[in-house]
Amino acid sequence: MENRTINCQEFGETLKGEVLKIDTIYKAAKFKNDLSLFNIHDIPYEQDPVNDGKKREGQVLIPFPDIIARQLPGSVVKADDFLATLGENNKENINKLIGDHTVRSDESTFAFHKKFKNENFTLSVLNGATNDSAIEISDLAQQLFTLKQQGKAEGDKNYDNLRLQYQLKVAEIITPIFERSRYKEFNGDKVLEINEDCIATGDSLVGVLTMLNKLKGMDFSDRLIKVNVAVATAQGVMILREFAKANNLNMEITAGYLAFGLSKGIKIDTQETKEDVLAHSNYITYTDELLDTVEKRKGSAVANRLRNQEYVVGDMGNNFISLDNSFDDKLPFNMFRKKDPHGPRQKTQGYEDLYQIYLDLNDPYSDNISIYLANGGFFTRAIMEYLEEKNINNDNMRKNYFPLILRASRTLDLEYGQLTFGVFFKRLIQLIGGGDDK
Repeated sequence: MENRTINCQEFGETLKGEVLKIDTIYKAAKFKNDLSLFNIHDIPYEQDPVNDGKKREGQVLIPFPDIIARQLPGSVVKADDFLATLGENNKENINKLIGDHTVRSDESTFAFHKKFKNENFTLSVLNGATNDSAIEISDLAQQLFTLKQQGKAEGDKNYDNLRLQYQLKVAEIITPIFERSRYKEFNGDKVLEINEDCIATGDSLVGVLTMLNKLKGMDFSDRLIKVNVAVATAQGVMILREFAKANNLNMEITAGYLAFGLSKGIKIDTQETKEDVLAHSNYITYTDELLDTVEKRKGSAVANRLRNQEYVVGDMGNNFISLDNSFDDKLPFNMFRKKDPHGPRQKTQGYEDLYQIYLDLNDPYSDNISIYLANGGFFTRAIMEYLEEKNINNDNMRKNYFPLILRASRTLDLEYGQLTFGVFFKRLIQLIGGGDDK
């Protein structure tokens, strides 16, 4: 399966109609107390996932609509084509979006900012796709991947120092987004804030919002949905925009920068389906357009290095594992990792309670809800806690959000010989309520 350029207008047409309606998404959901499915990123290249691949346990699978899911692996979006769908296809916007533009202070200096009339949808992108921090994050991700392949992991000095640098660089990108999210006035709206490390396809967010509506009965008509993310693909933005339109959602997406490619994956024949399983698909990747931009500014050596690395941010969940206590001075938000199970940071008694927070819409804090998707969500949660503590006496910063951490992973469903891409949740029903089945 080769990388292929998506025609954004044609892709957009497949997103319209009933395909992204909450009712349609929910109708396809599978509920079972002991679902066991393959994680598409855990399957080693050489293995048959049916016989040897790792599985994850959970209770809810939300398949992504097939007409959309099959177009995503290996897809590439051109920046001018993407901007044309936003009604902003001009050379200045293209250069800012794919170049090394860095945000300063206000919306007028963003790489892209537009509130779409008659849609209740806003897209803000703070930086260009090839800004210096983005390139450093890619380099660090590759170094971490290489060490991991060599058997190095947590506790190895070089590995941990690289993770320190990686986490600091991502924090540089995402902290201004979080600050803006909490300082901006919302004219009395209730807020559902979703703080993500990355958005590749948007399937996790589609699944979460569908279940909040169907299982919890959450009414989105009086609630602003704020999606804050370090890096998002153009593909994911298009899907979330159409999902918002299909369901009359008031949504704002604020991204540190955009990317325009998704990995095609590795073909693995299985015994249970006639179709090829695309393991390791839908990782965020560089495109030739971005690499050409890098080459003009940084030279061919840097561009070729990124071309060989391919991935824009690597495995963020793995790179966001907490560091031990000795790193707290260099990484101040690491001290807020004492409540989560993701890594060696010394824990406080009862840290498991992060997984025991149940959503109660009658709670006085539930007008403003913050959702974090593990494992990367532990990292974004720690940054937000650090900012709240830092601004504890600042009345201009909104605090007292109801925090909810959910376990979500992209996976494959091979049941009945059918290949399905989807998002897989563990303990979702217990955490947001709604009973044991449909």
